[in-house]
Amino acid sequence: MFFPLTKITATNVYVGVQIAATEPLNSSSQPDPGKLWCMGVGTTVGVLSGAPPGTSYLTPVSPTLNPITTITPTCPGGTIWSGLLNLTNGTTYTIRIITLNHAFCSGYYYSYCYETWDVVGQGKNCYDVCGRYGQTPMTSGTDCYSGNVNDCSRINTLRGITCATCNSGSYTYYSKATNDCWYKTGYASCTWSDPNYVRVCVCTLNTNAGPYTFNFAYTPTGL
Repeated sequence: MFFPLTKITATNVYVGVQIAATEPLNSSSQPDPGKLWCMGVGTTVGVLSGAPPGTSYLTPVSPTLNPITTITPTCPGGTIWSGLLNLTNGTTYTIRIITLNHAFCSGYYYSYCYETWDVVGQGKNCYDVCGRYGQTPMTSGTDCYSGNVNDCSRINTLRGITCATCNSGSYTYYSKATNDCWYKTGYASCTWSDPNYVRVCVCTLNTNAGPYTFNFAYTPTGL
């Protein structure tokens, strides 16, 4: 016997969040003017039940994760997140995007915020440096992140000049007196400081949460 399908209360649906392909280039007042705007590493994206600000993250259909935190930048035309969710017909949902906001980065922004306290003799550690700008160090346990490149390009960009020498070291820092620089990838002690050197630290950025809504409505067309 055949029974026509007249009503669906819930179904599994793929949901995706994408940056518009027509996103304009950065203006002169933004970081990296004239370059393509991209959403940085560390952006958290997820779907919640209810209208903004949402009530709770939906339990996704395996193997989808909800929410997720990005590990690579996402540029115009790129998908920030997509996944399979079980949605209820006629229900409103919220997509929440929490992104690191480089407008609050006083130093050099490159997915992370590189900061320094450029005063000879201060001997400041990463808690001091980041705290000066109302930020906190990017940490793993008791260690602070030093950067992700095997050269002094971040120091050069931060200071606006080229290091006289570039050396691999135990931390990322430089001498303002001699213009010699040292870089370190990965993590190192947060508390190291030296009165003869200026330490460069990677700090967490202030966050900016943006809610977006969509209403799921599905009308079957037949079997």
